[in-house]
Amino acid sequence: MPQTKRASQQELEIFTTRLRESAGDNLISLMLYGSAASGEADNYSDLNLLCVLRDLSFLHLVPLSKVIRWWTRQKQRPPLLMSEKELRASTDVFSIELIDMKQHHKVLFGKDLLAELEIPMRSHRAQLEYELREKLILLRQRLLAAAEDEGRILDLLLHSVPAFITLFRHVLIAQGRTPPVTRSETLKMLILHSGTDAELFQQLLEARKDPKAEKRLAVKEAARQYLAFAERLTEMVDGLPNSR
Repeated sequence: MPQTKRASQQELEIFTTRLRESAGDNLISLMLYGSAASGEADNYSDLNLLCVLRDLSFLHLVPLSKVIRWWTRQKQRPPLLMSEKELRASTDVFSIELIDMKQHHKVLFGKDLLAELEIPMRSHRAQLEYELREKLILLRQRLLAAAEDEGRILDLLLHSVPAFITLFRHVLIAQGRTPPVTRSETLKMLILHSGTDAELFQQLLEARKDPKAEKRLAVKEAARQYLAFAERLTEMVDGLPNSR
């Protein structure tokens, strides 16, 4: 089952207020990004926050510890902490993450630094292949450890599917296409242009929303199809030219 929980609007407002009080003038911006910002959050979704500070030295981080502890006690992940300079300098190495954050975010306080971010694409394909291969290797290891337990296998598939669909979106980007906003439409476009069937991923998305849909999945066959599809997409990316 999910390790984090959906935060209420009230909890998010409390966190924003307490963070502003704790950080004072050091806080430049607080932004919500990911599925909670795009409207696709489900029972397994994390709440993702980006906190941009003027000074990230230890003495300036200590005053934030109390509010961050409160937030994690609500079963939420701590926010990403970056400076404005660091955010801009990271665009070449975090192109996948920042493209998605730029597309799906909401400003909770301060400047909209993501909207004005310029993201170079020269390293995008290489980063995409790295991310796909890394996730494949980790997923194989975890599936092997859970091979005799269908409940654990299903849990691994359900937790990992959004990350893989995010990378599938970037396969389309690496092909020079503009992917749709939603996960479901992304999968439809991927089927159209890759010549492979991603219906399993649609089923997993449905199972994340409706526990009854889990019972319709043949778990070990789903794991086989999942790995095979991700492997084919990885090899496809390996054959693409680097972005210009």
